[in-house]
Amino acid sequence: MSLGMDYVTRVDERSIDLRGAAAQPHPVDMVGGLVAGLAGGQLRIVTGIAMGLVTIAVGQRGAPPAAVAGGWEDVVEVSCRAVEDVVVAAGPYADAPDLRCAVNPPGAGWFRVRVHARGRDLGYDLVATEPREEYLLVTWPAQPEPPAVLSAASGVAQQLEASQARRRPVAAGEPAAAREGHLRESTVDAQRRAEAVANLLRVDRQQRD
Repeated sequence: MSLGMDYVTRVDERSIDLRGAAAQPHPVDMVGGLVAGLAGGQLRIVTGIAMGLVTIAVGQRGAPPAAVAGGWEDVVEVSCRAVEDVVVAAGPYADAPDLRCAVNPPGAGWFRVRVHARGRDLGYDLVATEPREEYLLVTWPAQPEPPAVLSAASGVAQQLEASQARRRPVAAGEPAAAREGHLRESTVDAQRRAEAVANLLRVDRQQRD
């Protein structure tokens, strides 16, 4: 694997932008509470801190990794198309990093990026004067495939996934539990739901009698 340098970028608005790439297919929802699709297909990595410093490392491969690297809390994969010669990851208002930190594999129009994150819970929604959050972007040439969530273990990822599940409307005939990233029903809520269903059935029987 060809590794670029580790570097530090400044985050603003809880965002690291993947500049020079467009997602394909364009994610409708946030992927794994970590990567969001923007207008025009641009991808944005969602950080835990509101603003401040984070560390990023980039690794380029010729083929998919055999296994997911250990020690990372949140890991997702998305497919991208390079729309510029060099794709870089940086905060929305930060200077672009050294070109040796290019995300896209050389000569690859389409590529897959596996985004790893850890430390997003350490300073949630705060300003970080020192980098504590870490990100690793591993890429390889590949034709577009649907996004994949390999891990969503941080509190930030789980909170964002839960919030998204609550907002997403349920299609006609779709069980609530079939929502992607659905919330687990508590014992109390399950009991209340069962009592409500039993009450509806009892009222229905009385009306028919």
